[in-house]
Amino acid sequence: MIKNLFALGILLLSTNSFSLETDQFMTWEIELKNSKSFVNRYINENINKVLDKLNSKDKTYKCSTVAKKALSWNGRSTDFLSVIEKTMYEHPEVERWPAINVSARGVVEESIYANVDYFKHKVFGVNVQLDGIYMGTDKLGHFVTVGLSYYKKYLQAKALGFSSKTATNLAIKRGIFSERTYYGSIISGVFSFADLEANYQGLKFAIDMCEGKNPLLTQDTNGKWSQKKPFDITPYLNPKWDESYYPSTYIKKRWKQVKPRILEYCDKRFSEKKLARFEYYKSIDKDSASSIYLEERVKAGKLQNQKDFSLDYICTKN
Repeated sequence: MIKNLFALGILLLSTNSFSLETDQFMTWEIELKNSKSFVNRYINENINKVLDKLNSKDKTYKCSTVAKKALSWNGRSTDFLSVIEKTMYEHPEVERWPAINVSARGVVEESIYANVDYFKHKVFGVNVQLDGIYMGTDKLGHFVTVGLSYYKKYLQAKALGFSSKTATNLAIKRGIFSERTYYGSIISGVFSFADLEANYQGLKFAIDMCEGKNPLLTQDTNGKWSQKKPFDITPYLNPKWDESYYPSTYIKKRWKQVKPRILEYCDKRFSEKKLARFEYYKSIDKDSASSIYLEERVKAGKLQNQKDFSLDYICTKN
């Protein structure tokens, strides 16, 4: 009975989850225009709408409450898409791959998930480019909404007296559970390290709103809140949002379906465009609290090792 209730709970959560998968391998020979300016403007507009609404009320808010509300606008729309994902899917200013004139719902047949029937019955994630980093649109949903979930966990832990580092690790631990269940392995068979990186960067942004030497939110003498400067995603962008660079791990059934398609990229991994992209990634990549914590979990045998699923590894083993 308990197992049945758990399964039902996971199913209900999955209907509201970022269960899209994306394929950055298919973008290796594709050049997309930079959509960072659009993303900055779009998120900034939504944050300011929240601040305007809060400031219109005769009520006093503490900074952490304002920060939580500033990230709470990204609700669910349709087709498993959050508001920001749907916007990135459809907006004419955003260049995406597959292009909307190629497929409005994304392309499964050309992706590494072509042999997975589950993905043929729903919207498939598309790719965009921000400052030279290629990613699925779902990463922006993770940044805003799951970043908020991390932040709530972080604040709860801090209220209980935990250090910032411990509170951060507890938030990341929650993210690991979500990838093992309703955001990943149980639903799609995929455990995305890249999703977890996007989650963490969203947490960093939430923390930066109120903490540190120069918090991003400021309150005037009348108690009204504003941003010291417009939102900019630049400090939070990370090449680890590209799943062809920072690989996912898979349950056995899914890996059996996906591996043959990934092996098709063994020769393509030496293409000039791919090598240049990854060289750029390596020049800007750096470890985060999330990647460090995940590596510790891998070494402790608590998570599958990404290296066993990396292209270079499987190409040399086959």
